[in-house]
Amino acid sequence: PAEVEGAANVHLDAVEHQGEVVFLHAIRDGPASQSYGIEVAKLAGVPATVLDDARQRLAALEEQHRLRETSPSQGDLLLDYPERPQGAADGLVDELRKLDPDSLAPREALAKLYELKKLAGSE
Repeated sequence: PAEVEGAANVHLDAVEHQGEVVFLHAIRDGPASQSYGIEVAKLAGVPATVLDDARQRLAALEEQHRLRETSPSQGDLLLDYPERPQGAADGLVDELRKLDPDSLAPREALAKLYELKKLAGSE
């Protein structure tokens, strides 16, 4: 692993409780035992259709990884991703692709989030 002076690999401690992820706000050394990206996206208000698509894609990637470990020749086959819902979700995905979060001020980011929720039909 590459090292960068002044940087450390840390994560927030988290537990799963009654089907939900609870972040404990305790910083721990090293990488997390698993990724909570979808749960963080849910907390940030990302629409359910996008979260469902992400879960399906994650399941396909995990299956591909499992196949590689059990049968390398099978794991090299690209698994087809399920089709994304049409309509509002397409516009939402297009808007997300155009978005540069690092260029937005906090108020702009919040305004954009409300705009995306409206586009997704969440309001």
